[in-house]
Amino acid sequence: MISSLSLRHFQSHKKTDIEFSPGVNVIIGSSNSGKTSILRALYWAVYNRPSGLSFVSHWNRDKKDTPIKPTRVSAINDSTIISRIRSQELNGYEIGTEGDEQKLEAIGMDVPDVIQKAFNLDAVNIQRQMDAPFLLSESAADVARFFNGIIRLDLIDRVLGKAESKRRENNKEKIRLEQEQKTVASEIALFYWIEEAEKITEKISNIENGVITNIKAYETIAEMRDNAQEYADTISTQNKIVSTAPLVEKIQAFSQSLNSKSETLSRLQEINDSWKVQKKIIKGAVDFSKIEKMIGSIDEFRKQIFEKMQVKEKMEQEADEYKNTFDDIRKFGLQLVNAEKELPKVCPLCGGKL
Repeated sequence: MISSLSLRHFQSHKKTDIEFSPGVNVIIGSSNSGKTSILRALYWAVYNRPSGLSFVSHWNRDKKDTPIKPTRVSAINDSTIISRIRSQELNGYEIGTEGDEQKLEAIGMDVPDVIQKAFNLDAVNIQRQMDAPFLLSESAADVARFFNGIIRLDLIDRVLGKAESKRRENNKEKIRLEQEQKTVASEIALFYWIEEAEKITEKISNIENGVITNIKAYETIAEMRDNAQEYADTISTQNKIVSTAPLVEKIQAFSQSLNSKSETLSRLQEINDSWKVQKKIIKGAVDFSKIEKMIGSIDEFRKQIFEKMQVKEKMEQEADEYKNTFDDIRKFGLQLVNAEKELPKVCPLCGGKL
């Protein structure tokens, strides 16, 4: 909306500034006071008409009828300043904000597009003083052409034609889709058994899962059975060792006796060594025949003791082996008892007794 208008050296206006109020504005004055000149100035700025220098004030001409100062019509529209200028330097427009104006040449009677968009006015918005009443003196055909130019009936006809064409295309597509829907529905009907097949498949899957679970349970039971049989075989092979328990006790008693004799042998050995020393000292001064016999007996006894010591060591090894074997048997027995407790009385697969 134009908020103000400024005229400089335009016809009867040397310096005129007009501020418009929002809404309807009325310009009043006596005849020849310049009311029509205001409309002409606005028409000149908007449409670049009339051409030539007829609008230049008479006081702004030299003897050669050349303008002295610029003739200017400026309007402010939405804070944008639009000026139509005729001077020796420029015959055109200035547009922009104050201090940042853009200069545009007016070629012939053409109006730059940026000026037209800035004013946003056409023939409906401006009527000159001597023009006939708006549309009242026009023929029906001219009025129709005018409104057709405004509301673009031809464009509406084209749009409606395209809309109708699109409607027919959509209707054909609708019929095609409905037929395709019926075809798909008939094809789907052929697969009525799929839902029942899905139920059967689910049951088969559940049965397979149950079979896998039973197989795992059978493998566990079979492993426990094999372990139990192995424990039983181990126990049966150790029965002879268990029956030797009294013999082991006798061996232990004999070992204790042997230890005692070994100590005696050690003492006799010491005596023998001492005797040999004394024998060297006295060298036959005394009859040692009896002592030599005694020494021979001692040597023989020492040999017997040595042999018994070897027997003792062997028996101790056998006793250790027996003890370890007995401990293993006891462990196997406990494991066998626990395994028998874990085994069911009836096989879950074949139904036979275990």
